[in-house]
Amino acid sequence: LRGHTGMVRGIAVDGATGAMFSCSNDGTVRAWEASGKPSWVFRGHTGWVSCVASDSARGRVISGGGDRTVRAIDAATGEQAFVCEGHTYFVVSVAVDSDGGRIFSGSYDRTIRVWNADDGAHLMTMEGHTDPMMCLAFDSVSGRLFSGSVDHTVRAWGADGAALFVCEGHDDFVICLAVDGANGRVFSGSDD
Repeated sequence: LRGHTGMVRGIAVDGATGAMFSCSNDGTVRAWEASGKPSWVFRGHTGWVSCVASDSARGRVISGGGDRTVRAIDAATGEQAFVCEGHTYFVVSVAVDSDGGRIFSGSYDRTIRVWNADDGAHLMTMEGHTDPMMCLAFDSVSGRLFSGSVDHTVRAWGADGAALFVCEGHDDFVICLAVDGANGRVFSGSDD
């Protein structure tokens, strides 16, 4: 699929419709039908867009980027539903808890912010990493959020925002996470 004019930084798929969403250094979020046909382009961010996630339950796409914002976009029309503001540095990762109605955003400001998925209201801020965030993954089975950071750790967070445990062992940045909730596992990738 072609359309972005800068590096593509993230992709997400809507499990209900098969639509795909991509974000880029060109400052856009693009939607693609399951067939690969372009659908819409969102230009609401004022800088590069680093991450996207699908909220199929609400028919939205969630994006975050260099302008320090998280934006909810209507997945059918590409119109902005709301903006979440509060991070003091780049937003580099977003995750969605569709059943619980929450959006999570991870930032270079070393925090995770939790937002109401219906209206964007700020619910809480979680702190614990000692260096910038790199990635988030939500486990819908356990209700836990996992975060990876430049501080070489993976942290687990409860639904109430409490820090549950820290996984150490990497010798470099934790860049990506994946959750296997059915088997109670989280996988982390690093530059080590």
